[in-house]
Amino acid sequence: MRSDNGGEYTSHRFTEILKERGITHEKTAPYSPEQNGVSERANRTLVGHAKAMMLDNCLAENLWGEAIRTAVYLKNRTPTSGIAQSKTPIELWTGNPVPNLSYLIPFGTPAFRHIPKQRRTKWESHGEDCIVIGYEGSNQYRVLSGYKIYATRDIRIVGDREESKSEWKDGEKNSIELGESGFDLASESEEAKGAQEIGGHNAGHGQQELGERPASPAADWEAIADEIQDSERDTAPLEP
Repeated sequence: MRSDNGGEYTSHRFTEILKERGITHEKTAPYSPEQNGVSERANRTLVGHAKAMMLDNCLAENLWGEAIRTAVYLKNRTPTSGIAQSKTPIELWTGNPVPNLSYLIPFGTPAFRHIPKQRRTKWESHGEDCIVIGYEGSNQYRVLSGYKIYATRDIRIVGDREESKSEWKDGEKNSIELGESGFDLASESEEAKGAQEIGGHNAGHGQQELGERPASPAADWEAIADEIQDSERDTAPLEP
């Protein structure tokens, strides 16, 4: 076995395990990752897979550990050209044929997880929304709900993954657009409110002197003139 000089490979316990199994341990020179090219290339492949899954599902960077874990899980169950007879690493490690993979769910799929009755009260919901981010044991999934990660067996897919992603992106776009237009809408509403107050003030004076003012700007002002004449006729002194 070849590795770098990391503490996880040079501990006393790890050295004893290698000796018990007759494994020769070769260490690379310090700061020379090229001497361990196979492992470095594998690490780069796993990081690329994890990064693609996170970016494709718009997940936070602090979930990189879960993405790496899922990438390794899938890689161990995928045939590679470096293994004869197109076998998977899990087959060579366990000696058993690869299990049925129909239970696999794409990373980032929205789901609904069941909450056991021991973890809820009588009137609380029996489940909650979550996102599938990995696998845990046999027929178990790792899901993200809020800010916590749970291992659960009972989940139900609640929607299409692509639709959920498009809704998230559309929602982000809409929020940005609303944010950009919010200031304009507010300023326009303030101007309209000020104009309304001025108009109402003038209309009030008009009602005291001339009666009701026509609502339309293009109203016939002859009606106002007639009203003024009627008012003057009523208040004019009578001729003897």
